[in-house]
Amino acid sequence: MYSSLLIVLLCTVIAAAGTAPSLVFDHSFEDTKLGETFPATWTIYKADGSEYVTEIAAGGKDGKQALAVSGQGQHIALNSRRVTITTNTRYLLYGYVRIDEATEGRATLQFSYW
Repeated sequence: MYSSLLIVLLCTVIAAAGTAPSLVFDHSFEDTKLGETFPATWTIYKADGSEYVTEIAAGGKDGKQALAVSGQGQHIALNSRRVTITTNTRYLLYGYVRIDEATEGRATLQFSYW
């Protein structure tokens, strides 16, 4: 079981050329009001018995806001909405995660496709 304060500051997917805007809705969390749980088009999954809480908080890496995750449990998954991609196009997934006050913890940024 993990007990931690996890702050996800930035998560984005762009075409590898780097000139296109992010494909992830509200990737910097600047379009979601402080105190809300997470961006409107994102979904959350918590393992049974997990006691995680999410909140848009002040203190972003590049902007003014971040997604804070606190609590304890086995795991939590936050998913942005599905994005349309083009075949034969390279994409870049990057993000920034800071973990504070954790006895144990880890974070994974994942790009799933099917």
